Amino acid sequence: MNISPYSDSSTYAESSGSRREGVPRILARKIFALTLIPTVIVTAAAVLLIHVQVGKQIREQGVQQLNTASAVLRDVLHEEGQYLLTQAGIVARDPKFFAMIAHPGIERDESYRRTLEELSADFEQALQGDLFEIIDIDGAVLYRSGSPTAYLSQITKGPDFEAALSMRPSTGTMALKGKLFHVSTMPVIAGNRLVGILRHGKIMDSDLANRLKGSTNCEVSFLLRGLVVATSHEGTEDGNFITSEIPLPHPFKNDVCSALLERSTTSDSIFLAKLRNRLITIGFFTFVLVFILARWVTVRINGPVQQLVEAAERLESGEGEIPIEIRTGDELEYLGRRFEEMRTALRNRIETLKEVDRMKSTFLALASHELRTPATIISGSVQLISCMDGSSEDLTLLEEVMPALADGAKRLERVLEVITDMSLIDRREADMKRSRINLHELIVSLENGWKKYRDDREHDITLEFADTSLHIDGDPSRVAQVIDILVHNAIRYTPDGGKIDIHVLPAGDNVRIGVLDTGIGIPDDDRDRVFEQFYESKNVMSHSSGEVDFGSSGLGMGLAIARSIMEMHQGRIWYEPREGGGSQFQIEFPVARGPREVRTEMNELVTGSAGV
Repeated sequence: MNISPYSDSSTYAESSGSRREGVPRILARKIFALTLIPTVIVTAAAVLLIHVQVGKQIREQGVQQLNTASAVLRDVLHEEGQYLLTQAGIVARDPKFFAMIAHPGIERDESYRRTLEELSADFEQALQGDLFEIIDIDGAVLYRSGSPTAYLSQITKGPDFEAALSMRPSTGTMALKGKLFHVSTMPVIAGNRLVGILRHGKIMDSDLANRLKGSTNCEVSFLLRGLVVATSHEGTEDGNFITSEIPLPHPFKNDVCSALLERSTTSDSIFLAKLRNRLITIGFFTFVLVFILARWVTVRINGPVQQLVEAAERLESGEGEIPIEIRTGDELEYLGRRFEEMRTALRNRIETLKEVDRMKSTFLALASHELRTPATIISGSVQLISCMDGSSEDLTLLEEVMPALADGAKRLERVLEVITDMSLIDRREADMKRSRINLHELIVSLENGWKKYRDDREHDITLEFADTSLHIDGDPSRVAQVIDILVHNAIRYTPDGGKIDIHVLPAGDNVRIGVLDTGIGIPDDDRDRVFEQFYESKNVMSHSSGEVDFGSSGLGMGLAIARSIMEMHQGRIWYEPREGGGSQFQIEFPVARGPREVRTEMNELVTGSAGV
């Protein structure tokens, strides 16, 4: 938003009036579309997804039901096979039965045949089966129900016959004359001797298929070589089915026998059709409801939005602020509060600009104070020199004046250097002459410049190096300037006889330099602002100059310059209160990488930056 109190009022009135006329209508259409269209799309997608998922679940349930029906069919056939084996076992152990075929050397004449047929018919009637065969151990049929001509005919010796010869009963499926029989094969044993084989079975017809249909809830058909020989279908049934074909045990011949399970999907299709119609109905009513809701939301939002638009236009035009009354309990109310906060922030920004202006005035006052002292010294010295006539007394006086004149020029030069440095750093125009720096050599070289202040103030300044081979990449003069600023600040705000510790140690991929003192520390309210430009915590009128006098201060730019230099070196600087009183400033530089060693010229370092 471009806030300008100097806008042309008539031009603004025309433009703002056109906006008030256009924005709500455009916004209303957007709100309506964004409320209605996504909801309709999501509803349609949900309806479609539900339909697809339900259909998929029904199909999966159908397959699962077929698998269950297959397991049930196998269990039923197994139970019937066991029942047939039980019946056959009872007959085979009957003495009247096995005595007829167990007598060795008996003449198998016409009389024997009639007797065997009469006896077998009695047992067959008792079993109520559909197939009854008596076979000797050579594979000759002695009796077959319903087939008088089968006497002494040979059977195909299948796996069941081989199992019976091994005195093991078995069950399976047998195809006979185009029909399927569920058959049990039982060895006939007399005195631990195999004397014959009994086959007993029941036809696998439509009655069995219908009984299995009741157990499996599926249509059941029996197939022989792919052709239906019996089924539970009652006539021709139209509709869709899912099927599962189960191989039947057929140990007697190589005929392929199977049971076909069919589950109708007609009811599922009807259910899905009804579900689809209901979902379409729900979708239609959802559309109508969302349409009404979208209209209501659009109308509800327009009022608060118009309030915000009018408030923004008033703010932009510089007119009086109007109160914003939005009590919707939602994001619009939040937006109204944020707008109020924005107006408050704008007022605060204006106050900040006033503060900047105040800081500028403070800087001018500090600079004036800092410049007045050296200017006074220089001016007084010049006047004194101009009055000299060359006598010996004048020469003696000149020798006394020259140090003061030099000190004044030095202090003047120091102030100008600080202002120049801050100006260059702010404009990112400061020169950086990077090289590989040995911190031990650099700090030891700076220590010589602190001796004078240490002796004058009786400070105990100690250096501690965890590793004297630590190197960084940077501008030696700028790095020295940062360290010098921190040490001179510690000297200024530490009473006479205090202690100042400087330690250098590795910190991961960085090198940390700490300057700790036992001075007066920094008040809590000033800790967040000590790195600001021109910041002076005490009254400007009580400002006292001096390089290292206790409580003296400079232009309030030293720490700001130090922070800027650290940023130029991809490092950081911070302040921490020291336990027991005092201050500690910490700085970190990235450790120099690479094997090369660059010798720095320590004697040319600029160490006259203390008074900032």
